[in-house]
Amino acid sequence: MKRLAVFLLCLSAFGCGTKPVTSSTMPTVSVWAGTYAGQLNFSGCLAGTTSCGGDSITLSISEASNATIPGEFDPRITISGTDESTNAAFTGSGNALYFGAAPIGPGNGTTTATATLSNGYSLSLLSYESSATTAPEVTTKITVYKAISVNGSLVSSGVALGVLNRR
Repeated sequence: MKRLAVFLLCLSAFGCGTKPVTSSTMPTVSVWAGTYAGQLNFSGCLAGTTSCGGDSITLSISEASNATIPGEFDPRITISGTDESTNAAFTGSGNALYFGAAPIGPGNGTTTATATLSNGYSLSLLSYESSATTAPEVTTKITVYKAISVNGSLVSSGVALGVLNRR
């Protein structure tokens, strides 16, 4: 009986003969964070079009982790970019409607954000997220619209400026 007690003690105290605990959780990833490139026409496009030439734009979006809620992100996004047609750099900031971690695929979805840029433009961003595997659904494409202020909040005007694709 003593030997059985010592054996059981060994199993419970030292984990003898047990499998280590492993985690199968995916890392949390921001839906928005990434670098995007494409053509934007800050004058606006014809109704019903989403790509109408304009300037070559590279845009980087970052979103900090939420300090109080693990796995979530801060609703504030930060933008830096370059208008490659004019060699003009710009920065900006705004707010994302969805700021949780990117859902795990397969699947797809959409979400929005608004931002004001240092070059004077206000944007409404419609992101398209997708993943064909069990990876996080991150933004693959952003349709950019001119934003207008309504009651102190930025909203889409419906005037398309162009499309940016994830690099």
